[in-house]
Amino acid sequence: MSETALEAVLRRDRAIVVATLAFLIALAWIYVLQLSWRKPSRPAG
Repeated sequence: MSETALEAVLRRDRAIVVATLAFLIALAWIYVLQLSWRKPSRPAG
């Protein structure tokens, strides 16, 4: 593998990792927001 081919593979892998991480972060936020929407509101005290 030449240096440029290796760089291309690493760049692609890095893009896949970043996209997957962003997707998982978005899913986590959706889950947290969904939990807060479902929580019944009760008066304090």
